[in-house]
Amino acid sequence: NKAQVAATYQLIAGLYQNSDKFDSAIKYYEISMNFSREAGDKNQIANTYFGLGAMYYASGNYNDAVKNYESSLNIFKETGNKHQMGDCYRWIGSCQRVLGHYGDGIESELNALQISREIKDTEIITLALGEMSYIYASVKDYEEALKNYRAKLNIFQLRHDSSGIASVYTDIGYIKAEKGEFEDALNYYNAAIPILIRSKDYNNLYNAYYDLSDLYEKQGRFEEAIQNSKAALQYIKLTGYKKFIAMAYYHLAETYMKASDKENALTNYYESFKLSDTFNLHKQGAFACLGIGSVTLSQGKTTQAITWLNKGAALTPPTEYILLRDINQKLSEAYEKNHDFKNAFASQVKFKQFSDSVASKEKVEKLTTLTNQLEFENKRALQKASQDKTIALRESEIGRQKLVRNVSLAGLAVFIVFAVIFF
Repeated sequence: NKAQVAATYQLIAGLYQNSDKFDSAIKYYEISMNFSREAGDKNQIANTYFGLGAMYYASGNYNDAVKNYESSLNIFKETGNKHQMGDCYRWIGSCQRVLGHYGDGIESELNALQISREIKDTEIITLALGEMSYIYASVKDYEEALKNYRAKLNIFQLRHDSSGIASVYTDIGYIKAEKGEFEDALNYYNAAIPILIRSKDYNNLYNAYYDLSDLYEKQGRFEEAIQNSKAALQYIKLTGYKKFIAMAYYHLAETYMKASDKENALTNYYESFKLSDTFNLHKQGAFACLGIGSVTLSQGKTTQAITWLNKGAALTPPTEYILLRDINQKLSEAYEKNHDFKNAFASQVKFKQFSDSVASKEKVEKLTTLTNQLEFENKRALQKASQDKTIALRESEIGRQKLVRNVSLAGLAVFIVFAVIFF
């Protein structure tokens, strides 16, 4: 039974994907694809393409993710599977958002919405509305983002889905905070948290408390920021996600630093590093090393600081220019305090090189952002023109129908008059 064998290989690939073992996942998806083709099972082939798309998305390879989702979409179009078509469009839109292709992303999400509304698939509708909100938030069109979130909220309210309602409250809270409407943001977060606690939705509780911590921090309310950062750590621990636990410890350490509490900051940097080191989270470990090195340097423990900063430099991926810049800046300072001027100069040269790389990268990103923004605005203008044309044609048709109806009624009235006279 080749179709069943293909399905089983696909399940194995999914398990490797969930374990972040992407090379093994690709291998098993490809084996699954071979069996699916031998079986001539179009749905299985489409599902395998979809799985590959999800794998590439999870690994951050969004261009390949789009290619596989599009291959999956084309087959589902042939088989007429509208639910899967809507899901493919939604994920394609999500990839396009991350790539900065906002206009294409909106177009894909609109396709997902249209199909899912035809088949009354409220799950895809809510997910597509959420993605559209992310896109509008990315281009700082907060009113449109809120409009879509409210449409999403309305569906969850009609379904009496308390977890869904709470998740949208946190999304709206984030947008309100971005707009600087802090009191409104707090109200939404405070409305969401009791619901999330009741439903034991630990992931969203982590996100809510994390965002609340940042919100209080922006207002200079560091005690409240620390309390919320601790709550975020408490709930993410319940999920067992090591990467996010390491990030939560780091976030708490950073919050303590902003509150000028170096001892507690150092304790949490160490915890973040220990987890990162145990689970080979190199980039997160490098951030923790920078934190430890900065604190120990400020305490006058220059040799210890140099050890940690060098460890951080070794862990940092070569394209993380900002992190490498900051580490080398601190290293230069530490070597100078240790009267090791040769290494201080070498670190200063690296600092300058990475600073130039950061500046170049920021220029490219700024140009890309402006290009993407312009492309988005052009697409939106074309979509609006198309909508206006559709509305105008619809109004014209309604006007024509009214005219035909009025002429018909007038003709009927004349006929009745003549009939009466003739009678």
